Amino acid sequence: MSDEKEKMSFFLENLAAQLREGLSNLYLSERRMVSPEKRKKISNADQNSAYADQSRIRLTRLVRNLEESAVLLREEAMRKEACDIVGLVSDICEESADLAKYLGLELRFSCAEARHSCLINPEHIRQLVYHLLSNAMKYTARGGYVRVKLSFQRSPKKILLSVEDNGRGISEEELPKLFAWSWNVRRGDDTTHGMGLGLAICKRIAEGHGGVLSVESKRAKGTRVTLSIPEETANLLTFRQPGLPDRNSGIHPSLLMLSDALPWEAFRIDNQM
Repeated sequence: MSDEKEKMSFFLENLAAQLREGLSNLYLSERRMVSPEKRKKISNADQNSAYADQSRIRLTRLVRNLEESAVLLREEAMRKEACDIVGLVSDICEESADLAKYLGLELRFSCAEARHSCLINPEHIRQLVYHLLSNAMKYTARGGYVRVKLSFQRSPKKILLSVEDNGRGISEEELPKLFAWSWNVRRGDDTTHGMGLGLAICKRIAEGHGGVLSVESKRAKGTRVTLSIPEETANLLTFRQPGLPDRNSGIHPSLLMLSDALPWEAFRIDNQM
C-alpha cells in the first residue's frame, strides 16, 4: 500500500472512531430522555424522536462508509467464501421493498435461478447492493420504480448484478467522475446527505472481486448500474482485514444503509424494534 493510501486509511479510521463515540453518547442520552415505551404511546414524542433518529442514523451510515473506505483503500485482495448470492440479494431487496414504499417507489428483484452458490465476499457484496439501492431511491421520484436483476453468464462464467431506476438520471459529462473518492454529483435540487463515497466503495468492491462496475444513464430517463464479476477468480489472495464489525447500536441494516434516501416516517419506533 502506498504511503498516501496508508495515511488516508489511518485518518479515516480515526475520524470514524471519534464520530462513533459521539454518536453513541447521543444515542444513550436520547434513550434516557424519551424511552421506546413513551414513543409508542405518544405520537408527538415518536415524531420528534424520529427526526432525531433520522439524523443520528444517517451519521452512523456515514461513519460506516468511512470505516469501509479505510478498509478498502488497502490493496489486499478480498477474502471470499461460498455463499448463495441469490438468497443474499433477494433478502436485501425484500426488506428494502417495504422501506421503498415510504417514498412511493416499487422495488422488484428478479433472477431466473432460485439458488446459486459461488465464491464472493458476502459482507462487501451486501454493502454494494445497499449503496446502489440507496442511490436509486434517492434520485427516483414518487411513483417510480427500482429494479434489481441478478443473472449468470455461462461463457465466460460471470455474475451480473444490475440496479436500474427511472429517476433523474446523470448527464454524460458527469458519468466519468462518478467513481472518484469524495466526488459528490449533484443532480438538480439535491438535498440528500453524504460525502459521495458510495460509488467509489462499490468500484473498489468490484475490483476486489476481479470485476468491473459500469453505469448507463440519461437525464430524466433513469440510471442502470451493473456489477460484472468473474464467477471464478482463483488468483485472489486471502484478504487479511476482517469484515466490518457490527457496531450499529441495534439499527436494522436496511434502515441504516438506506437512511440517506428515506423520509422521517421510516424512523418511527416500530420500524426500529
